[in-house]
Amino acid sequence: MSNDMHRDAMRACPVRASSFVSTLSRTLAAANRFLMLRLREEGLDTLVPSHGDILMHLFAHESVTMHELARAIGREPSTVTCLVKKLANAGYVQTNKHGSDRRITYVSLTEHGRQLRSTFDGISAELVRVQMERVTPEGFGVTRDTLETMRRNFEDALEAHENGNGEK
Repeated sequence: MSNDMHRDAMRACPVRASSFVSTLSRTLAAANRFLMLRLREEGLDTLVPSHGDILMHLFAHESVTMHELARAIGREPSTVTCLVKKLANAGYVQTNKHGSDRRITYVSLTEHGRQLRSTFDGISAELVRVQMERVTPEGFGVTRDTLETMRRNFEDALEAHENGNGEK
């Protein structure tokens, strides 16, 4: 981005817009600390918040491929592989290779993993309750829509750069 374009973009933005990502990062960090506390209180010390997306997806879908899981939770396949291995080592999930195509790995919950459902539902409800304190439904709707637009903006910018069309 040229200096003039950068200057124009900064003038067009609200004064505090540059701190938005920082605020979002601090909010996510606080939510993750809250989740870690609740997991510890439930005796689930081996789990971290990033396992939650995987488990919640598996609660809703009996068996999925690693590729489907990565796409569903918005993580890189290598990250999902690492997280799934930790869940498998803890006895919460199992993996099985596809019969005719050994490159495809399916992930499913074990009985031990299925037993986490009610605990996770409770923690999730508590997370939403805390998140929504002092937030109006209208304010939440605007914030959610704004965040989704910003996420798409970043995705589009990343895609443009990956395709060699991004501004330098």
